[in-house]
Amino acid sequence: SAFGSSQLNEISVHSKNRNYKSVNKILYDYSMSTILKYPSALAGEYFLIPGSVSKITSNAFSSAINLKQIIAQKGSSISSIGDRAFMGCRNLEKLDIQLSTDSLGYGIFAFCEKLKEFPDLSNLKYLGDFAFSSCKSLKEFSFPETLVSTGVQILEQCDSLETITFPSQPIKFGANILYNTENIKHIYSYAHDPYFIHFGSTLNYSDITLYVPTGSKYKYQSTEPWSMFGNIIEDISLEEESILNAETQIYASGKNIIIRNGVINHPVSVYNLQGRLVVFKNIQNSQDEIDNLQPGIYIIIHNSASHKLIIR
Repeated sequence: SAFGSSQLNEISVHSKNRNYKSVNKILYDYSMSTILKYPSALAGEYFLIPGSVSKITSNAFSSAINLKQIIAQKGSSISSIGDRAFMGCRNLEKLDIQLSTDSLGYGIFAFCEKLKEFPDLSNLKYLGDFAFSSCKSLKEFSFPETLVSTGVQILEQCDSLETITFPSQPIKFGANILYNTENIKHIYSYAHDPYFIHFGSTLNYSDITLYVPTGSKYKYQSTEPWSMFGNIIEDISLEEESILNAETQIYASGKNIIIRNGVINHPVSVYNLQGRLVVFKNIQNSQDEIDNLQPGIYIIIHNSASHKLIIR
């Protein structure tokens, strides 16, 4: 189509048209709530999205070769973004918009080779196929805690990517999420129980340090594909220190650990910093006790929550 032409530098709409509108050579719906097409060859490195816009359609900015920054007006929010909306914006460095959608589709930022700053993904539930494929300037990436599932090859061929963080809650990942992304140095996982991820056959496991929560190293060493990492380190900073609920109390008393108002007949596990299980028992009473621990730092897990204590 004409809109797909790499030479397109303006779009005009007849003044009597009541379905579409062109403003500054950019195509909108008549109410200017939706951006339909930003011409691929339109001159200018900066674009301010009007405050009236809440939707960006498929391919709206695709292959906009001159853009370096896209900024939304303060207070505005984008509730819908179509597939490939920014694909091929190879000079785009910064996309500053507030998202109110929980889903981003196919190839949303693919081939944005200079992209370094992108929207906050903290409320996202789904990320589509090839979402950040060939984003060659990304150095780090964190999957949000809210994410439920993804498509395939999310971070394919991200040549500068060195650090990735995975959340504590399981995500249903598509295949080959790191295919041909070969310069990763650090992976952080907040999950006490490792979930399956298909990283891709090109990952250099031996060159990557995997950081996991204290007490979980043995699980990663016995679970594929995590067991393929040559260097797995327990990192206490990945612990989510939490009291189990408003009533439960866990605290140290001398060389003992006291558990008050725990869940009766539910297990409590105590690990040392080397990831070795030191104590495993079921809570029997409203106040239970673990006796005579050696001095050190311990992670206590009970009722799917964790707590860190120091025995002196």
